[in-house]
Amino acid sequence: MKLRPLAVACRFVFLASIAVGLQSVFTASSASAEDFDRAKLAEIRDKMKEFVDRQDIAGAVTVVGRKSSVASHESVGYLNLEKPEPMPKNALFRIASMTKPITAIGIMILVDEGELSVDDAVDRHLPEFRGQMLVASRSADMVTLKKPSRVREPQGVSAMLSSGTFGHGGAFGTQGWIDPQKDLFVILLIQRVGLPNADASDVRRELQLIAVSALQN
Repeated sequence: MKLRPLAVACRFVFLASIAVGLQSVFTASSASAEDFDRAKLAEIRDKMKEFVDRQDIAGAVTVVGRKSSVASHESVGYLNLEKPEPMPKNALFRIASMTKPITAIGIMILVDEGELSVDDAVDRHLPEFRGQMLVASRSADMVTLKKPSRVREPQGVSAMLSSGTFGHGGAFGTQGWIDPQKDLFVILLIQRVGLPNADASDVRRELQLIAVSALQN
């Protein structure tokens, strides 16, 4: 398959931005004092330690900041429970679900070319999804189905974030979210297989709540 120049460029930009972004996160200077409530940010470590003490997670690394700087970078818990070895701030984590950003790049290329809109129903382009139903509730002898609904505003675990927020979540619970309106990014690095609904975990919600409430302007 011959890749078009735009597709090649997008893939290059995606990979380059990951490398540059990670480097900037860990080398940027601290955010200015007026950006965040420092006392509030200090609650991140205590809250993450609660999840470690409850054995919900073995450990975590968290990063909160704005596009120009890092405001908070914490590590709690253990990298290895058998030794045990304290969690370092530069620990490596498996991310998982990397097909999501690659697929998103493909979709945005098609949007650029006028082939589709991000507001299109999925079954317009993938007719196999036509008539797709979701499980609304389940009991011992009954399953209730419902039609899929389109979500346009953040809700649930993302309710504290702005419309237009984007990010990534993987099977191991690791999360990264960027809120352009608030000029805020929140990164949660954990390693937990089998965490119930990792994308909507209490760990993620509490971290985001503290990060948003710490913003001062």
